[in-house]
Amino acid sequence: MDLFVGNFPQHASMRDLALFFQDFGDEADFQIIEKPRGDAPPLRYGLVRIPSERLARKAIRKLNGRSLHDQTVTVREYVYRAYSNDRRAVGWRNMAWSGVERRRQERRHIPDPQHSAPGPRAAEGEEAGAIRA
Repeated sequence: MDLFVGNFPQHASMRDLALFFQDFGDEADFQIIEKPRGDAPPLRYGLVRIPSERLARKAIRKLNGRSLHDQTVTVREYVYRAYSNDRRAVGWRNMAWSGVERRRQERRHIPDPQHSAPGPRAAEGEEAGAIRA
């Protein structure tokens, strides 16, 4: 099982990560991932692979919320993003969206004709926006 270690300190090393997880298996693999963010410091998180799911669940319970170099870290199961997820695909903003949107503010919101109230209509022979006397 793979574990995500978030809020990882900028100056922490692989050795620090290994010491943090020392009670949860000798076969664990450790990896530190850095993603550049322009002028801001890079986004850093740890990825820990523990072969035993039982030990991994125990590590989540024991280590989530603990401090590493005076910084509280988050430990949870790592969730891989599926490339088939349309919202994560390259160029998703230009793709047609077939699903129903949950929020009206969403830029792709298309009102449902069954649930939308009809707007005011001009009487026959009147122009739209005309003022009645």
